[in-house]
Amino acid sequence: MHTSIKLTFIGAAVLAIAGAGGYFYYPSPATKVVARLPELIKRGPAPTERAWAARLETVLDAGLADPYGVAVDKQGNVYFSDGGETNTVSVLAPDGHVRVLAGGLEGNREGIGAAAAFNTPSGIALDKQGNVYVADTGNHAIRKIATDGTVSTLAGSGVAGFADGQGAQAQFNGPVGVAVDEEGVVYVADTYNDRIRKIAPDGSVTTLAGSGLPGFVDGIGEAAQFDTPCGIAVGKDGIYIADTSNDAVRRINPDGSVLTIAVAPELEKEPLLRRPMALAVTHDGFVYIAASSRGRLLQLAPDGSLAGMPDAVRPADPATGLDGSIQVYGPRSLALAPNGTLLLTDGPAQRLHRVVPAGASQAPAMARPAAPAAPAAQATSHLIATAHAGEQVPEPAPAPEAAASDIMTQRTQGPMPWPVLPQNQPHEVVGLMGEVRGSYDGDSRHHFHAGLDVQADVGSSVHVVEKAKVSDPLPNWAFASLGEGINLGTTSYIHMKVGRDKRTARWTTDSSSC
Repeated sequence: MHTSIKLTFIGAAVLAIAGAGGYFYYPSPATKVVARLPELIKRGPAPTERAWAARLETVLDAGLADPYGVAVDKQGNVYFSDGGETNTVSVLAPDGHVRVLAGGLEGNREGIGAAAAFNTPSGIALDKQGNVYVADTGNHAIRKIATDGTVSTLAGSGVAGFADGQGAQAQFNGPVGVAVDEEGVVYVADTYNDRIRKIAPDGSVTTLAGSGLPGFVDGIGEAAQFDTPCGIAVGKDGIYIADTSNDAVRRINPDGSVLTIAVAPELEKEPLLRRPMALAVTHDGFVYIAASSRGRLLQLAPDGSLAGMPDAVRPADPATGLDGSIQVYGPRSLALAPNGTLLLTDGPAQRLHRVVPAGASQAPAMARPAAPAAPAAQATSHLIATAHAGEQVPEPAPAPEAAASDIMTQRTQGPMPWPVLPQNQPHEVVGLMGEVRGSYDGDSRHHFHAGLDVQADVGSSVHVVEKAKVSDPLPNWAFASLGEGINLGTTSYIHMKVGRDKRTARWTTDSSSC
């Protein structure tokens, strides 16, 4: 095939445009290229590197109860929701200052700033104008925070259900994930309806995909099925879904067809892609995935290859069980900054992290909500802006340690009550943390016990040991079986049934996260 080359003279320089798609300049010897010439080439974002060695850094660990949603704007402001008792949406500014954007009490109220109320806000998203969209899970609605702080309800009646319609005529059931595209169209992971919904700029709600029944089927519109989808993100080639209970990543193509692009192998004991909670999509089609199982951060390449993000600070160590990948306790949401920095919320650990390349400059001291703004030399403007820069940022003096959260303070001031009666008197502990346990595929000793087994009579009632919200979107398992359990607050698990028989009756709770 013949490829023509066209030469165009500009001043004393030559611009060559090659058929292969490349551009190059050939300046005459002893002649400068005119200043405007480089403007003819527009540089796009850098290509995403496969499984780049990363470093996990905590940027906020004070004043958080249940951090969930996270989003970041072009100026480096980090927005995050807290579904704990405060029910707030806040912003971490580039200078390290944290302020509440809206909310403060549990409820369902419109208004400006603190006059508004949410009920367990989860995923959040930003549009081009700076409006914040909130999946108000407990209110079964999608809320909008305008740039002046005014909170309104974009769609949802406030009552769990399913209905398409205009604004308050529509119904959701515990929406957890939310995303917005360039045109201002809002997409919702309607988690407990097992559907994906679409909200037009005028507030009209339609169903994009999902039958309303949990399942795992590709197809178009209602022919497709999801199971408890929690995360959602917009990509150039469609809408990406973290189909949590199916251990899969799905994509809704522009023609409305649902396609599974990654799924955990059925026979694999410890698959990487287990319980994906959140997604972030790059400009060139890579997908970052936060998986709640093992707290992993994964990268899915356009060719379908899946890998854990390597941890440059904590390499694999069989002695400690580290597998050499980035891991947190309970990832909830992901956001991708314009320069490639990842922001990650860790709900149970009550922290906001950033993930940067191993060679990036160190982050300054962690932001503290109660502290005054840092001096210019120590400001956290580098939090986002220089995450991939080569220059080193001077290390600021360490900030003072923040006080522990209220629940942790209470835990240290007195004993936790027993889960069986009487709660304030001695009981027999028949199993300890650290014991070798388990029976899995013939391997009868495959993990360390993470709880306490307390002796009780068969049929005894299980009683409250902690006042807390159920913050995990998938908090329960093995319903109506002997192994039925629930995740509650900072307690990793509680078995809801007492006893196997008169000889081995027991109740179990994991207090390793206390």
